[in-house]
Amino acid sequence: MAAGYATGVSIEAKDVKAANRSRKIKFFLDKMKEQENQTDSVVKLVKDLIVKKAVLWIKAAAPIIGLVLLLLVLLVVIVAVPVIAVIAILYNSPFALFLPPLESGDTVQTVTSAYVSEFNRDVNTKVNEHTGYDFGELVYVDYEGMDENPSNYYDIMAVYMVKYGVGDTATIMNDISKGWLQTVVNDMCSYTTSSGTKDVEETDADGNVTTVTKSVLYVNVTLKSYRDMISVYGFNSDQVEMLEQIMSPEFMGQLGYAGSGSGGGGGSPGVSSMTEDEINAILSGITDSRQKAVCSYALHRVGYPYSQELRDSGNYYDCSSLAYYSWKDAGVNISYGGATTAAAEAQGLDEAGKTVSYDEMQPGDLIFYSFTNNGRYKNISHVAVYVGNGKVVEALNERVGVVYRDVASVGKIVVIGRP
Repeated sequence: MAAGYATGVSIEAKDVKAANRSRKIKFFLDKMKEQENQTDSVVKLVKDLIVKKAVLWIKAAAPIIGLVLLLLVLLVVIVAVPVIAVIAILYNSPFALFLPPLESGDTVQTVTSAYVSEFNRDVNTKVNEHTGYDFGELVYVDYEGMDENPSNYYDIMAVYMVKYGVGDTATIMNDISKGWLQTVVNDMCSYTTSSGTKDVEETDADGNVTTVTKSVLYVNVTLKSYRDMISVYGFNSDQVEMLEQIMSPEFMGQLGYAGSGSGGGGGSPGVSSMTEDEINAILSGITDSRQKAVCSYALHRVGYPYSQELRDSGNYYDCSSLAYYSWKDAGVNISYGGATTAAAEAQGLDEAGKTVSYDEMQPGDLIFYSFTNNGRYKNISHVAVYVGNGKVVEALNERVGVVYRDVASVGKIVVIGRP
């Protein structure tokens, strides 16, 4: 093909050369005539000569240009097709949650937010109306954390994407996908009601204080986490792995997720790493051997990741497991009734009379907080280990893990225990 192409170009070049020679002869012959009989001109000559040369060059270059264009197209195909294929696969996977939306309008985030807000409105309406009762109270059943208004918003999105986003573009919010998402919200957000009584002190116009028993409507909210839904929906190992990846702080951070109790109960998020010299400097000021053992265990866990599910693995901690294992290392079991939640630990210490005031705190003491009603003992949902000099070690949330920081949210402290 190359030889034939070269031969063809050579022949055409000779033809053009001969044609141009003939054209020049024609021009010269025209100029030999009387001026009034001349019909040719230099402009016409130059035009004809250039056109023929240009046509020859184009014909000669056309195959090369075509080959170059073909190679460019092939290169684009080789590079673009895999990229397009990967993008298509991602948009048909749970990780589409982190990609730009394919359509304008509703997104998984906005629809989830609307459904969660609607649930919260229903709950608050029930609490505020408390028909047939003196007042209503909202209870986040068994909640542990540092949020005043707990939410499983991110868990809902992760579960929805894993359940419906494999092989489907679940981020496109049409009537079908909105129905799927509503089902997930209904499965993960629910409430029941119960009744009870409370003794409330009332002051009359004369300043006399009396205790009055009031009827209470409790609206008990259950917010399931993504881990709860693993068994509910029967997720397999691959789906569980995707859930864990989506709910990791690195991924959720792209959507604004900062971890449960993202505010950390107020104050600085603290220090997430400590050197041995820094730890020893703190421990050197503690003379009691048991207190030192508790604080040493806690301080050496600064920087460990947070997990309620893996709290007993030795590699992860939540607030109450950090307190439990810190005191267990000193030979003291602070569980109560077999439970090691923050509320159970506080109840055991409180009922045993092992409590102190804020001003009496010593290293190793446990500071118990209540951030919201959770139906547990004194509505306790968080605990920190005091290590002296106004500092604590506590497992804050998924974002920062175990940290060393100043005592925060003093107004939320309900019990200080000394095992």
